[in-house]
This record gives sequence, C-alpha cells and structure tokens, in this order.
Amino acid sequence: MPDMRAEQRDPHRLIDLRLKTRKLLSEMKTAGIRDTKQARQRFHRNIERLSGLAALPVYLIGTSMVLGHLGCVAAMKATKNKSSRPGDLTPGQTALARKYFNQLQAKSKSYFGLDARKIRGYHDPRRIFNLMLTKLPKELDSGFQLVICSIVVGAWTAFESLAEDLWVAALNARPRLALMAMDAEIKDATTGSDDEKKRRITFPLPVWKITQKGFNLGKQMGDLLRNWQWDFSQRGAALKAYRKTFPKFKTDLDAIFLSKDLKWLIAARNVIVHNGGLIDQQFADEAKEHPQFRIARVGQPIPIDAGIAYGFTMTVVKSGLSLLDLVDSWLKNNPR
Repeated sequence: MPDMRAEQRDPHRLIDLRLKTRKLLSEMKTAGIRDTKQARQRFHRNIERLSGLAALPVYLIGTSMVLGHLGCVAAMKATKNKSSRPGDLTPGQTALARKYFNQLQAKSKSYFGLDARKIRGYHDPRRIFNLMLTKLPKELDSGFQLVICSIVVGAWTAFESLAEDLWVAALNARPRLALMAMDAEIKDATTGSDDEKKRRITFPLPVWKITQKGFNLGKQMGDLLRNWQWDFSQRGAALKAYRKTFPKFKTDLDAIFLSKDLKWLIAARNVIVHNGGLIDQQFADEAKEHPQFRIARVGQPIPIDAGIAYGFTMTVVKSGLSLLDLVDSWLKNNPR
C-alpha cells in the first residue's frame, strides 16, 4: 500500500508553490493602474511571505543534507588526511572516520528516522525529502503541520486584506463609488421621493479628521466608509460591499467570492484559528464536498498537507488577480 503521507507531502508541491507564485507576482508588478498600486503592492508582499514560508521546510531539509555531507568530510579531515576517499586512509584513520560517521548517523536517525547508508547516494533529493517528511518524530511533525497551517491561514488573510484595501482605494479614487455603495447616487437633476430620500443619507465623520492637514473628503471616502456597514473579514459582507459598489459586475464578483475553493479555505482557516485545528460540525457541513476533507470526522485534526496549502494559495492568487483586474477595468473606463 503506498505511503499516503509521502504522496500528500510531496515537497514538489511546496517547491511548485514557491516557483508559481513568484512567476505570477513578477507579472503582477508591471500590471495595474496608479489608483490601485498600493493595494496591489500589499497583496504582492503578503503572497511573497507565503511563498517564502512554503520554501522554509525544503530549505531546512536541504540544509541538513548539505551539513550531513560536510560532516562526513569533516570526519575525514579529522584524521589529518585531506582525501575524502576511505581507501586512502590507514586502518586507524578509517576507524576514527567511521566513529564520526556513526555519530552523524545517530543524529540523523534521531531526527528523521533515516539511515543514509540505505539511500543510494544523495543524488535523489525528492526521495530524501519524502523520506524525511514521512518519518518525522512527533515533535517535528507538529512543527511541519504548523508551517502548512500557517500558509493556509495566511492565504485567507492575504485575500481578505486585498478585498478591503482595493475597495478603499477605489472609493478614494472615485467618490462616485461611495455614493453607489451607500445607495445615495442621484443620476439626474429631477426631483422625486427617492431622490429626496437619497439626499438625507448620512454617514459618521470623526471631527478630528477635519483638523488633519490636507484633509480632502472627496479623496478619503473609502477610508471613512470601510467600517460603516461592512466587515471585510466576513466573505458575505465583503461581497455585499462589492456588489453595492460595482453592480454591473455581480456575476464576476459572485464567481470570485462564492467559489467552492474560497469557501473551503475559509472553513479550514476558521477551524485552525478558532478550534485548535480540530474538525467541528460546521466545518464538516461546509467541507463535505471537498475531495480530502469529506473523509475526516468531527473531533479529528483537519487533514492539511502541502498539496492543500498549494491549492488554497493558488486560489487566493488567481482570485486576487481577478478582483484587481475587475476594479482596474472599472476605474479605467470611468475616469471621473
């Protein structure tokens, strides 16, 4: 029976995450417009941090492999012989080198449960990575899981932050959007009951804002309205804010915010953050169609692995870029 842990923790998923996000981010640097530049840059930095976190386990294991090789070389040098070939050593030097090598092997087994002599050389990093990840002792296994869970939590945070920053930037750039968000836009000069009702719509304005140097109401509507009615940490509230502001893009917005992948990401994030990573009934109901989550049971740890972290992060990157493109297109077509 194949080792499912080896398959699920395939380090190439982490490597792919690093490489593919960096490729998408490099393309994102040259895209966009000035009005949303800051929101785009913040999203870029958040995804870059996730990319770096994904590379961390691979980097640490790769470093341990290099140090292991250096340890063997150091054992040879300790015998006062510069050659690294055992055949060039005297019996006494060979015995001393074997002593150092055995000590290195003991540490390797202690941390990873590996016997390097059973691995045919060190030419197959994928095999070594898989062996290490499937033989981690309990204390290191929990550390690896923490890294993977941190990527999942960070993925939702990156999207949530982008949704809020981008919405604020759009309203700051086009005050008309603020009126649309509040349902206060008057489209013509005619008067009527609806128009009179819209004219009476108000929102809170902190008095201290007026005393700020350079205060310009028309360029800060997004900042003033961000906490007026909507909580962008809630997917439904964020979607409502975008629907009110960009009603013509309802179909596109629904495709972004209501995707199954984003729904599963939020459910996984909530279980990790609010329930110690243990599955509750709400998660079981929300993730019952997920190919891997659906087999888990209430009370069990959520089965997060490198493949899931990769999928969720790519969902956030692609959804975030789609949202950026959508808002940029509206701002380009509506210069006022």
